[in-house]
Amino acid sequence: MADRFARIAKTKVTPREKIAEVQPRQFRERIISLDACSGEPLPVPKKADTKEELQKLLAAERKAYQPFLSDHAPAIASHREKIAVENFTVDGEPVTLPHYGGPTGYAKKVYKAQFVLDKKEDGQLYYICFGGVDYIAVVSVNGRFVGRHEGFFSPFSFEITDVCRPGLNELCVEVENDCVYAGNEDENGREVLEGDKLYAATGLGWDDPVVGWHHCPPGMGIWGDVHVERRNREYIADLYVRPDPENGFAEIWVDAYSADYDLKMLRIDLCICGKNFEDSALEKASFETRTQDGQYLCRVGLEGRELFCKKGLNEYRIRVPMKDFRLWQPDAPYLYEAQAALVFDGQEKDTARRQFGMRSFRQDTVSKKKGMFYLNGRALKLRGANTMGFEQQDVLRRDFEQLIDDILLAKICHMNFWRLTQRPVQEQVYEYCDKLGLMTQTDLPLFGVMRRTRYAEGVRQAEEMERIIRSHPCNVVVSLINEPTANGGDEPHRHLRRPELEQFFESCASVIRILNPDRVLKYVDGDYDPPSSNMPDNHCYNQWYNGHTIDAGKMHKGYWCAVKPGWYYGCGEFGIEG
Repeated sequence: MADRFARIAKTKVTPREKIAEVQPRQFRERIISLDACSGEPLPVPKKADTKEELQKLLAAERKAYQPFLSDHAPAIASHREKIAVENFTVDGEPVTLPHYGGPTGYAKKVYKAQFVLDKKEDGQLYYICFGGVDYIAVVSVNGRFVGRHEGFFSPFSFEITDVCRPGLNELCVEVENDCVYAGNEDENGREVLEGDKLYAATGLGWDDPVVGWHHCPPGMGIWGDVHVERRNREYIADLYVRPDPENGFAEIWVDAYSADYDLKMLRIDLCICGKNFEDSALEKASFETRTQDGQYLCRVGLEGRELFCKKGLNEYRIRVPMKDFRLWQPDAPYLYEAQAALVFDGQEKDTARRQFGMRSFRQDTVSKKKGMFYLNGRALKLRGANTMGFEQQDVLRRDFEQLIDDILLAKICHMNFWRLTQRPVQEQVYEYCDKLGLMTQTDLPLFGVMRRTRYAEGVRQAEEMERIIRSHPCNVVVSLINEPTANGGDEPHRHLRRPELEQFFESCASVIRILNPDRVLKYVDGDYDPPSSNMPDNHCYNQWYNGHTIDAGKMHKGYWCAVKPGWYYGCGEFGIEG
């Protein structure tokens, strides 16, 4: 395979504005007399040198965090019926889900399956739901087109009420793959071809020794579950909790969907309880879709202006006090659960639940020295490593014990942070990082360039990404591109130039912060065309790619590559230098 990374190693930083090489701190000699020492020396923990010693540490960590894996939240009723769709064929050959593999580059596969509805109830809605399809899915039911979705990481669904029928139904999913924006090698590992797939690296991988046995190939397939779901005509499309620990509140955002044009007054019943500990932060309380301030809903019995539920999505916000709450912290990741019920015309129509943590995370962008992170008001440095797809393989194999151990091994190594490298990952990864107190960064999957003709699609996928991760206290940072290169990778006729790319960052930031006003964004991870308008970040492989970024000897002396003055700076990737 042509060494794509060797080409990256030769890439030079091309500054567009004034940046300055970081100088080492001035050395000040200090002589400390041994006579000044008293008492016993400070004990230093012994390094684990054997498998047995590591297993002992891991066993202790499992025991320490076991309470945070518990579930104390009460069960809630479900008003949806789910029918799993299995037994797929691809071009006539039987396959089981998850199904993921080659070819890379442009290709099409046709997945077919059948599902049975015992009956079709009048006045109900029916949806075909997908956990994830890579990359473009064109979906038909009983020979009729029902929807198209682009992107590899997000769940999606299409209404099929008018096309499904009692008895046997036929499902057809045409899955289309393409080469990525910056190009990828063909199946023979030779020619590099460019296409319209928004993708970076660290994919699921598959069982093929030439292409699939590493974390980068942009494969294709239906990698999530598929099911048919029956819902009422009023249902909860999403539930999000925005914590405000500084002021002792939590905002509950309820996305209520109505299938009808009639104006409807709804009631939302809400409670908040401990998830991994016993607590009742909010006993059941009822709120009508009325408001006294134009923003938050009123409790039942209070006067206010009607906020009618109209056809489509309606977002309602409820602000509730959290008394004597427990903070979510890496060493004590306490979680709550919000439970909501949607009531119309006296009948409960749908329920939803969402785990969340009472924590704040922000970045200082106004002080003289900008860029420091703060978790729950305390300064924090993120230290960790990039993931290389192992956590996604854990979920694909349903090996959650291994996922737990992988997270705990990171903590044993004194990490407080994973960069989920260059892609959003499965929901279960975030859920377990929530429970075990490991912070994460999620990346919009862009590598090097942003395709000029796909600007709006990139912003749309940034919105999808934030909707997936916004409720997870573990995810503290989002980045928007990995290793951008100058002049659109020297293909400005195909890719955005840097000033245009900065506009793309701002567009993504706007749509992300509508969904989550508190999101911390690091626009660039590993900048070959600096500076960015926010935190500087570089990648350094100066002993892997000889001399990359900064000479290893200079780095050892305390120098760092040129960054924007007045900011803390980061290193989002490093090799053995780390």
